[in-house]
Parts: sequence; structure tokens; C-alpha cells
Amino acid sequence: MSSQTLPAQAKQLFRYLFEQASLGIAVEDLEGKLLLANPALCSMLGYRENELCGMSCSEFANPEDSQNDWALFQQLRAGVIDQYSLEKRYVRKDGAQLWGHLNVSRLKNGNGGSSSLVFAFVEDITERKRAEEALKRNESNYRLFVAQSSEGIFCQELERPIPVDLPEDEQVQRILHESYMAECNDALARMYGMSPTDFVGKRLTETLDAENPINIELTRDYIRGGYRVVDRESHEVDPQGNPKVFLNSMIGIVENNMLLRTWGIQRDITDRRQEQARVHAEQALRESEQRFRLATQAGKMYAYEWDIASDMVVRSEEYAKILGLTGVPTSETRHQFSSRVHPDDLANFNAAVADLTPENPTTQISYRVLRPDGAVIWLEKSGRAFFAEEGKMLRMIGIVADITERKLAEVALANVSHRLIEAQEQERTRIARELHDDFAQRLALLAVELEQLHQDPPNPNRDYTSYSNL
Repeated sequence: MSSQTLPAQAKQLFRYLFEQASLGIAVEDLEGKLLLANPALCSMLGYRENELCGMSCSEFANPEDSQNDWALFQQLRAGVIDQYSLEKRYVRKDGAQLWGHLNVSRLKNGNGGSSSLVFAFVEDITERKRAEEALKRNESNYRLFVAQSSEGIFCQELERPIPVDLPEDEQVQRILHESYMAECNDALARMYGMSPTDFVGKRLTETLDAENPINIELTRDYIRGGYRVVDRESHEVDPQGNPKVFLNSMIGIVENNMLLRTWGIQRDITDRRQEQARVHAEQALRESEQRFRLATQAGKMYAYEWDIASDMVVRSEEYAKILGLTGVPTSETRHQFSSRVHPDDLANFNAAVADLTPENPTTQISYRVLRPDGAVIWLEKSGRAFFAEEGKMLRMIGIVADITERKLAEVALANVSHRLIEAQEQERTRIARELHDDFAQRLALLAVELEQLHQDPPNPNRDYTSYSNL
């Protein structure tokens, strides 16, 4: 190829690239007026080529972005810089806006100096900008959601990645002991009585008991579920040591078979669990009271509580029935009650209380009580005393049971035993008397035989075996 044909071919090549390029291309003078515009730029801005040529760049540029562009253009024209690039907004002929990435450079002349022409290349980046803006909006919305969420949102990092093929027990220990708070929202920090700044960086073991079976089982389920778990309880404490119960949903981030971190949502259900425990305890108490009431009714018992300072004793309603009282309140002083105690048992009744100490606070005694109808009943009292720090007795609670039937049975059994002993003694006396009479009779017969033997001479043919029965 000769040097004479090169300029013509170069011009042809330039024209081809100029017309076929997907980028918008313009040739401007040093005043910023377009001299040439390729089809891509015309399509981008919505103008025909003859409309664009002769227009100043500022006529189709967003005014907010023109100032920066013009300042750089002045530096280019002055020779301070050879080229520049920036992102700016353009205004189409129909008024719509688009984003473009602009590259501007000054053309060199044949001597290597600067020409009076300027090349501008524009890439339409509207879709990318829209995507970036959408991403920013999503991130902003996400941050706003995280910040305003009533649920705790957190990210726990690991000191070192955990291989997912490690034995489960080892993974459990590493997750519990090597996790720390990397990020959290205000709601999560407030659950622990802290700010996010104070909470970030804290190790998991600072708020969670790694030896608690509930927490260990939660971690096992998290691993077994492919590092996912939904609505599982953890039992923790806040910095003041107050117990907390949380409901957790977590997902682990795994890359290259390594667990890197855990994202999660957490809800404080401490009050709910405490309320459930309270309701359960109240229900259990009601059931216990009902069982106790049935037991006292069936077993002829009543409960009592004695306030030492006032001497007032409050008793359950079975008290009146057991003592055969009508129109008498179930609360009266101990002194008033002592008038019903059998005189022979009053000293023992009073001594049982006098002997109580903080070291020996329980008592159990049996005593008789006189009923208004004249009947005597036996009561058995079991009680426990409560004392102040200085050793002064404050109150006593306990159970009193009507054991009259048991006492009568004991008396009846004692009578039966006595009669049995008397019968046995009478039988032994009868047997002894019969033996005595038999022995006396045999002794008399022996005496007669001996007397006869003494009178008669010995006879070798006589049978003496009958004497062996005497």
C-alpha cells in the first residue's frame, strides 16, 4: 500500500466506523458546537443529524451537569488536559432524560500539536444508572426496614470459617464459642439493653450459655437443617444477668463448603413465656388447692395459719365441721381455742409451741378436744414455724387431722389384745391345773404299787413295764 492511497482509505475507514459505531460520536469545535454527529448519537438524542450540527452541547445537556462539563472543556481547550470523561445527563428532543458516559479528547494535527477539533464519545448508560438507582433504593429501603423493624436483625461472623464436613459435635462447639456479633439493628440491641455500637463485637458466649441443653439442641438443629432453622428458642441473659427467651430464625452463608456467617431474625418472647409460666403455675395451684380441699374433706382435716403477733388463727372451713361448731368463725385466737383442749392435754399442747426454734421449726402432737355436744375427739397437729432473722417466731402454718377413729381403733385393738392375753393366761392356768391333777393321780398309784412291792417278795416272772408310764 502506497502512502498516497493511505489517507483516502483512512478517511473511508473512519467514515465506516463513524456511521456503524454503537457509541454516539460527535466532532465539535473549540466553542462546543457540533460539526458532525453519527447515527448512534442522533438516535440517542432523538435529533436528525442536520438538527444536531450547529447546536451547542449545552442545548441538550442537563443544566445541573453542564457546569462540570464546561469547566473541563475549558481546561481541554486551554491545553491543560488532553482528555476527560464524566457521567452526565442528557435531554432528548422529546424532553426525556438519559444518562451517558462522555469521553472527550482533542484531536492532534499532523505536527503533533493540538487541533481545533474535539472528539466526543457518548455511551448510553441509562439502564445501568436505573439499575444502580434501584439498587440504592432497595438498599435504602432495606436499611430503613432493618432500622425500623420491631424484630431483631443480626449478622454473626465466625472467627474462622467452619468446614461443613466437620463432625457435628465439633461444629456445635465452634459455632457457639467462635461466633461474634458483626451487625445488628436497634431493635436487637434493645432486647439486651444495649446500643448497636455496644453490642457489635460481643462474643455469642457473653449472652448465651453454651452449656444449656436448649441452646445446644438449637445449634444441632441449625446444622442438621442445612444451616437453616425457623422459630426456635434460645435461652440467654442480658448484661444485668436477667434471663431472656428469644425466638430465632437463622440462615447460614456457606461458600466453598465453608460456613462463613449467620444472618438471623430474633423476637423477644420472655414476657410471653413468663406469662405462660404464671398461668401454668396458677392453674397448678388451683388444681393443687382443689386436690387439697378434696383430701381435707375426705380425710377430716383442716389447714391453719397462726399469726403470732395478733394470736389470730385462720382455719379452713372444715374446722367447724370437725369440732361440731355452728355459728363460730373459722378465725379465732389460739388462746380462745385452747379452752377447747382437754385439761389433761393442755400442758403438752402449749409445750409443743414453746419448744420450737429456728433450728427445730416443726412439730407434731396429738391431743384431745372437747366438742360442744360433750364428745371428746382426738386431733393430730403437724405444723411448721417461721422465724425472723433475730430468732423471733412470726407465724406457723400446718394441718390438723381428726384421728378419733384411729384412736378408737387403737383402744379397741388394745382391748382385744388384753382379752387375748387374759384368755391365753386362763388357758395356761387350766393346762397347768390338769397336768398337776394328772401328776398327783399318777403319784398316788405309784405309792400303792410301791407299797405292794414292799409287801410281796420279788417275782422274776412279773412284768414291771407299767411303771414306766408313771
